[in-house]
Amino acid sequence: MPGLSEAMQAYIEREAVRMHTPGHKGMLPRPLAEAAQYDLTELEGTGSLYAGGPPFAEAETLFAGFYGDGATLLSAGGSTLGVQTMLATFLEPGNTVIMLRGCHSSAVAACGLLGLNPSWVAPMPGQEIEALAQAMDNCPEAAAVYVTSPDYLGRLLDIERLNALCDQRGLPLLVDAAQGAHLGFFDLHPVALGATACCTSPHKTLPALTGASLLHLKEDAHAELARSRMALFGSTSPSYLVLLSLDMLAGQLAKTARDYWVLAEYVERLRARFSSKGIFRHEGAQDPIRLTLDFSAMGHTQAEIETMMAKARISPELVWGSRCVLLPAPNTDFGPLEALLMALPDAPAAHSPSEPLWLPTPAVPLRTALLGRTERVPLTEAIGRACGCIQTVCPPGVPLVMPGEILDQQTVNLLLQAGFDSIHVLK
Repeated sequence: MPGLSEAMQAYIEREAVRMHTPGHKGMLPRPLAEAAQYDLTELEGTGSLYAGGPPFAEAETLFAGFYGDGATLLSAGGSTLGVQTMLATFLEPGNTVIMLRGCHSSAVAACGLLGLNPSWVAPMPGQEIEALAQAMDNCPEAAAVYVTSPDYLGRLLDIERLNALCDQRGLPLLVDAAQGAHLGFFDLHPVALGATACCTSPHKTLPALTGASLLHLKEDAHAELARSRMALFGSTSPSYLVLLSLDMLAGQLAKTARDYWVLAEYVERLRARFSSKGIFRHEGAQDPIRLTLDFSAMGHTQAEIETMMAKARISPELVWGSRCVLLPAPNTDFGPLEALLMALPDAPAAHSPSEPLWLPTPAVPLRTALLGRTERVPLTEAIGRACGCIQTVCPPGVPLVMPGEILDQQTVNLLLQAGFDSIHVLK
């Protein structure tokens, strides 16, 4: 069965006059001249994404076999579409879902649109599994558990243990693993560890175009419903360039895995060298390729860290407070980072304290607040009002306050620290 790459190449070689969408007809100026030829749509031979089957089936089969999924679905809508599809596949309107607070804003929006009721859990770092188990006991009406692993700092949950707790209670475990498409190279893929479903974004950590994502299902029996749910949220014009990049990745997974094993070994050595200078990574299980540094022992501010990275010609994934997240790839030039490491002085051996996420008081149901009428007011005048938006900093895309929650002084202080000066509140 030919894959998408072959189907698209066969179409191009026909040299037919293009009297169909897209409007550029395969001809765009540089630097998009070559890519434009492959920017196709649903044609004879190129298939229809949400219908499944050829020419997408070959890549989906390769991904499923590699990751150990019951089924894998391609997507050009990023993990936002994967999150929406998971929640719509395994939950129904009115259901309660236990969710770790540090989730992505797309999950909050999906819950509001689908009429789901999040039951938030905000434990101290390292105590997530115990807190989720307690939440399951305290919330017998819950229909699923939803977590993020890895998070933006690269911290990994014990998915195998958490899944065992969910199985005991008959609850599906849904995992936002957008940052972890490479985890399958290291026997850390959530579905392989027992999760019911997870979404990954190869474009974040693997060689694929922005928007390239995968939905991983433990059981093939859920695939048909998941495709139909994906079609509800996804664009009817998915990018075939993005899908082509997934098709190409599927054919080189073994080689890519070898490259990432080498990368992970090097990153681990870098962690040890930064630690020897007092610049610590976070404790607990870690993403094998993400380098999370903590400059708190050196007393550097966020602005100072940003300046330091800019002078070293390093563009980090995230600088937030004293933390700096670096996300390399096998082809990364580590010369600037090595030079920075050599120039850094030793710092006192001290970790920055971890703090639990703040839980404001809910006052208005999520869906009502998300779709309600709002007005923008200065943060200093918002205390006591109900939030009317998903207020988030991106990256990492984690909401600081949810729609319907009361803006108290602590929440307003957090928003001010994040650089906001106004916010939408419910009228």
